[in-house]
Amino acid sequence: MAKKKKKNSKKIVKTVKKKRYKLKLKAFMIFILILVIIGFMGYKIVNTKLKNIYITGTNYITDNEIIELCDLKDYPIIWKIRSKKLEDKIKELDLVEDVNVSINYLGSIKIEITEADIMYLDNTTNKIVLSNNKEVDNNNYLGIPVLINNIPSDIKKDFIDSLKKVDKDILHMISEIEYNPSTSNGAVIDDKRFYLTMNDGNSVFINTVNIRKLNNYIEIYKAIADGQKGILYLDSYTSENYYFTPYGSIKSKEEVLENGDQEQD
Repeated sequence: MAKKKKKNSKKIVKTVKKKRYKLKLKAFMIFILILVIIGFMGYKIVNTKLKNIYITGTNYITDNEIIELCDLKDYPIIWKIRSKKLEDKIKELDLVEDVNVSINYLGSIKIEITEADIMYLDNTTNKIVLSNNKEVDNNNYLGIPVLINNIPSDIKKDFIDSLKKVDKDILHMISEIEYNPSTSNGAVIDDKRFYLTMNDGNSVFINTVNIRKLNNYIEIYKAIADGQKGILYLDSYTSENYYFTPYGSIKSKEEVLENGDQEQD
């Protein structure tokens, strides 16, 4: 009987060893499989190409211009792209005030741009004047005001800063800007006055002090013009003092520009 027990115990030991071997082999195979999966995923991630480019905040700069500048047109491997390098390149554009580039390494880039606003085209230099006081080449931008004469340098900066307060929709309604100081008996009484030609057929006298009144231009015109075309005077230093003169009562533009301040009197 003792011999039979010894044989059985040997069989049990062999069975246990066999099971342990199978478990170790299975664990090893799982470990290898995990390594293969990790390696494959790592390879895919490292070699992931750029799939999507999102550009926001631009009005004048085109998406294609940004993509060309940043060498993204061929959708390179995303791990080779550096956000700081892209930001430095984009900041070289005159119209860019600020930029932030964020990269999702699963395949997308988001480029958030803050553009400088275009204030007007200086017809005397054929340069575009920006809200940051830079002057850049004219790329035939549409729907912007045109300055037709010179502004003294000390008045110019004040004028640009003032225009920043004007709603863009109103700014786009201005066709021409003419610097036109107000005079009385040959003496200048307002050296910050401008004559604006609007694209709706009206004209406006305005100075930098009252520039915010332009934001109410449509409402003011409708309230006092009775549907006629003419000149709206918004250059009074009294906040609520403005009035309208129909073109029919004016002989010529020259008369208006020479006597605009007298018209108010």
